[in-house]
Amino acid sequence: MASSAGTFGPASGLELYEEPDLTMISRRGSGEKLMTAETALEIARRVHARTYGAVDLSANEPLKIAQSGNNWIVRGSKRVPPLEAGQTLDGPLAMTISQFDGQILSYRFELRFK
Repeated sequence: MASSAGTFGPASGLELYEEPDLTMISRRGSGEKLMTAETALEIARRVHARTYGAVDLSANEPLKIAQSGNNWIVRGSKRVPPLEAGQTLDGPLAMTISQFDGQILSYRFELRFK
Protein backbone atom coordinates (compact mmCIF):
# COMPACT_ATOMS: atom_id res chain seq x y z
CA MET A 1 0.00 0.00 0.00
CA ALA A 2 1.43 3.38 -0.97
CA SER A 3 1.88 5.96 1.75
CA SER A 4 0.22 9.33 1.41
CA ALA A 5 2.21 10.84 4.28
CA GLY A 6 3.39 14.36 3.59
CA THR A 7 4.73 17.42 5.27
CA PHE A 8 2.41 19.39 7.49
CA GLY A 9 2.84 22.66 9.33
CA PRO A 10 3.29 26.30 8.37
CA ALA A 11 5.44 25.58 5.31
CA SER A 12 2.73 23.35 3.81
CA GLY A 13 -0.13 25.74 4.49
CA LEU A 14 -1.81 23.09 6.66
CA GLU A 15 -2.26 23.59 10.38
CA LEU A 16 -1.49 20.91 12.95
CA TYR A 17 -4.08 20.24 15.64
CA GLU A 18 -3.49 18.24 18.77
CA GLU A 19 -6.94 18.98 20.20
CA PRO A 20 -10.31 19.30 18.44
CA ASP A 21 -10.76 22.72 16.86
CA LEU A 22 -14.01 24.70 16.81
CA THR A 23 -15.29 22.90 13.71
CA MET A 24 -15.20 19.56 15.51
CA ILE A 25 -16.51 20.99 18.77
CA SER A 26 -19.49 22.55 16.96
CA ARG A 27 -20.18 19.28 15.09
CA ARG A 28 -20.19 17.38 18.37
CA GLY A 29 -22.40 20.04 19.97
CA SER A 30 -24.94 19.76 17.18
CA GLY A 31 -24.86 15.94 17.36
CA GLU A 32 -23.30 15.48 13.92
CA LYS A 33 -21.64 12.08 13.84
CA LEU A 34 -19.05 11.59 11.10
CA MET A 35 -18.33 7.87 11.61
CA THR A 36 -20.63 5.28 10.08
CA ALA A 37 -20.62 1.65 11.18
CA GLU A 38 -18.80 0.74 7.96
CA THR A 39 -16.06 3.30 8.62
CA ALA A 40 -15.64 2.10 12.22
CA LEU A 41 -15.26 -1.49 11.00
CA GLU A 42 -12.61 -0.38 8.51
CA ILE A 43 -10.72 1.53 11.23
CA ALA A 44 -10.77 -1.57 13.47
CA ARG A 45 -9.60 -3.85 10.65
CA ARG A 46 -6.73 -1.59 9.60
CA VAL A 47 -5.50 -0.92 13.14
CA HIS A 48 -5.72 -4.57 14.17
CA ALA A 49 -4.00 -5.85 11.01
CA ARG A 50 -1.19 -3.31 11.44
CA THR A 51 -0.77 -4.14 15.14
CA TYR A 52 -1.24 -7.93 15.20
CA GLY A 53 -1.11 -8.98 11.55
CA ALA A 54 -3.46 -10.26 8.89
CA VAL A 55 -3.57 -13.78 10.35
CA ASP A 56 -4.92 -12.58 13.70
CA LEU A 57 -7.38 -10.26 11.96
CA SER A 58 -8.62 -13.19 9.89
CA ALA A 59 -9.12 -15.21 13.10
CA ASN A 60 -11.33 -12.36 14.41
CA GLU A 61 -13.56 -12.20 11.31
CA PRO A 62 -16.37 -11.65 11.02
CA LEU A 63 -16.18 -8.49 13.10
CA LYS A 64 -19.40 -7.54 14.87
CA ILE A 65 -20.44 -3.95 15.54
CA ALA A 66 -22.99 -2.42 17.89
CA GLN A 67 -23.92 1.09 18.88
CA SER A 68 -23.46 2.10 22.51
CA GLY A 69 -24.40 5.71 23.22
CA ASN A 70 -22.22 7.85 20.95
CA ASN A 71 -19.74 5.07 20.26
CA TRP A 72 -19.33 2.03 18.07
CA ILE A 73 -18.26 -1.19 19.82
CA VAL A 74 -16.39 -3.52 17.46
CA ARG A 75 -15.83 -7.10 18.60
CA GLY A 76 -13.95 -9.93 16.96
CA SER A 77 -15.26 -13.48 16.61
CA LYS A 78 -12.00 -15.21 17.53
CA ARG A 79 -12.70 -18.37 19.51
CA VAL A 80 -10.23 -19.19 22.26
CA PRO A 81 -10.52 -21.55 25.21
CA PRO A 82 -10.65 -20.09 28.74
CA LEU A 83 -7.22 -19.09 30.04
CA GLU A 84 -5.33 -21.28 32.46
CA ALA A 85 -2.44 -20.32 34.71
CA GLY A 86 0.70 -19.42 32.73
CA GLN A 87 -1.09 -19.18 29.38
CA THR A 88 -0.41 -16.23 27.07
CA LEU A 89 -3.21 -13.67 27.05
CA ASP A 90 -5.25 -13.96 23.87
CA GLY A 91 -8.82 -13.34 22.90
CA PRO A 92 -11.11 -11.61 20.46
CA LEU A 93 -10.44 -7.94 19.81
CA ALA A 94 -12.71 -5.34 21.34
CA MET A 95 -12.48 -1.71 20.19
CA THR A 96 -14.57 1.33 21.11
CA ILE A 97 -14.66 4.07 18.46
CA SER A 98 -16.30 7.50 18.76
CA GLN A 99 -19.15 8.08 16.32
CA PHE A 100 -18.31 11.79 16.31
CA ASP A 101 -14.73 11.72 15.03
CA GLY A 102 -13.44 8.14 14.81
CA GLN A 103 -11.18 8.43 17.86
CA ILE A 104 -10.30 5.02 19.29
CA LEU A 105 -11.34 5.21 22.92
CA SER A 106 -10.45 1.64 23.89
CA TYR A 107 -8.54 -1.24 22.26
CA ARG A 108 -8.28 -4.49 24.16
CA PHE A 109 -8.84 -8.23 24.10
CA GLU A 110 -11.80 -9.84 25.80
CA LEU A 111 -10.58 -12.64 28.00
CA ARG A 112 -12.28 -15.57 29.68
CA PHE A 113 -10.75 -17.30 32.70
CA LYS A 114 -11.41 -20.79 34.03
